[in-house]
Amino acid sequence: MPYCPVCKREFEEMTECPDDKVALVEELSFQTVEGDTTTWVEIATVGSEEEARMVQGYLEAEGIPAQYESLEVNMLPVNIGSMGEIRVFVDAKREADAIRLLAERDEDFEAAPSDESVMTDEGPATIADDSETVMEDESQK
Repeated sequence: MPYCPVCKREFEEMTECPDDKVALVEELSFQTVEGDTTTWVEIATVGSEEEARMVQGYLEAEGIPAQYESLEVNMLPVNIGSMGEIRVFVDAKREADAIRLLAERDEDFEAAPSDESVMTDEGPATIADDSETVMEDESQK
């Protein structure tokens, strides 16, 4: 799917962004930011700081330093387009590892059963019904 390099929206069957009047590209280029000791490369754009913190925490748990930059505008109760983007960055030397890990995480999520379960480090786990848990606790008394 082609993307607008300005607003970063995805379009079908178009060659130019109707709003920005620029040619669409097949792949968006990510930003890089020069740090004191490393170059940080954008590897993901998410819609909320909570999601950015989860991605950052996941990558750091896997040994990949990460940080995020929020472009969120807090004038309204919702994010609007690119005014609400939160960009996740990793050390340029670990970019390929980070992209691979996020792709594997997405594959695991897609493969997870859609029933009442959650994904853990050990794989899918079933969520216990609170009423059953209470009944088990009461029967043990």
